[in-house]
Amino acid sequence: MVPPEILNSKGRFYPYFKNCIGAIDGHIRVKVPKADVSRYRGRKGIPIMNILAVCTFNLRFTYVLSGWEGSASDSRILENALTREDKLKVFKGKFYLVDAGYPLRSKFFTPYRSTRYHLKEYSRYPLENMKELFNLRHASLRNVIERVFGVLKRDEDLLCQVDNELMQNDFDANEIRYIRDADARLGEQIRNDMAMRMWIEQWEVMEALDFLHVKDHEYLVERYIACDDDIKLSWLKMKMGSPIMSDVFEGYERQYCELSANLSRKYNSTFILPDGEEKKEKISLIKSGLDDCDVLIRKMDLEARSLQPSVKAMLLAKLREYKSDLNKLKREFKRITSGNADQASREELLEAGMADVHAVSADQRERLSMSVERLNQSGDRIKESRRTMLETEELGVSILEDLHQQRQTLLHAHTKVSSLSLSLSPLSLSLSPLEWEMGTEFDVERVFVVMSFV
Repeated sequence: MVPPEILNSKGRFYPYFKNCIGAIDGHIRVKVPKADVSRYRGRKGIPIMNILAVCTFNLRFTYVLSGWEGSASDSRILENALTREDKLKVFKGKFYLVDAGYPLRSKFFTPYRSTRYHLKEYSRYPLENMKELFNLRHASLRNVIERVFGVLKRDEDLLCQVDNELMQNDFDANEIRYIRDADARLGEQIRNDMAMRMWIEQWEVMEALDFLHVKDHEYLVERYIACDDDIKLSWLKMKMGSPIMSDVFEGYERQYCELSANLSRKYNSTFILPDGEEKKEKISLIKSGLDDCDVLIRKMDLEARSLQPSVKAMLLAKLREYKSDLNKLKREFKRITSGNADQASREELLEAGMADVHAVSADQRERLSMSVERLNQSGDRIKESRRTMLETEELGVSILEDLHQQRQTLLHAHTKVSSLSLSLSPLSLSLSPLEWEMGTEFDVERVFVVMSFV
């Protein structure tokens, strides 16, 4: 079964990653005794526990192997997970996405080495080849494991440095034995075929739209919408033969990226400092840097809105990512300056959870808006029906009151008639003999008349 997050991507991930069932990663900070610090020290000198966590695209863990010291390599931990009694199972034909610290296999796809990978690295320069496109899609999908661990909201630049270091360095010689050459070659062949197919199909869509009328080819338009902004930007630059972004925007963007990276480094150094004047001074510098980032974001927004619509849409999408990054830095600043670190961490997790809830696609927001509108219309109809019902009820009550009054009038008339009947009864009795006598006389007269004719 294809995960909905891939199936509904409208050509961005499907059908290339249709057999992908999740992502693998995992490093968490730990506090250990001084004697064990060297064994648990990670690549950046921070004591960590190296765990292997498997996560699906709907943010659910399906397998976790913990307990390994930070100095243990990812390939060694993966080999242990595949051979132990409660091992990690990978179904036939399926695969996971892993970072460059793991070996490439037919069931574990790594990004291309010595190639841009992290999402932030694609914010300035467009894609150049199929490897960069594969790495961009790979990073977008594998981002789910980083969201689960909350890495992106805390140490995104540190993560970027680690990923780049992993892709520049080869595996240690003592870890080569864990890599199966035949399986690695098969994985490389599958990855190359996937990357080549993505690259060719994306550019075919662009070229087709360049020669055809958009309104007559809805399928191509849908595929174009699903293309990455970096591919659209690359196509526009190639067609126009010159930069399509203003020098002013690029200048602001360069300043923001440098300032953001500098702030991330300051966060890492400030976090481990004890309370004192030095920490207060660095916190003050970070606060000033955040204010400068806000100013640059506003300037980029104004500049982007002055450009042509096709470029403006892509730059505004990029600005939304920058704003999201800046909000993460602000939450980190709040955590550092809070007197209660545990409370700040809880608040940060809650904020991150709410951010994930609100991070929905435009299509989902549109459907939600339409549903709300339909609910409002239904509510209006219900209110109108209730108003009509109340008016009908009032009319019915009025009719019942009229009927009650008429009944009372009829009862009163019936009572009067009954009393009048009782008063006339003696008179009728006195008139009865008189009526008999008058009737007798009338009969005698009729007899005489008859006899006279005879």
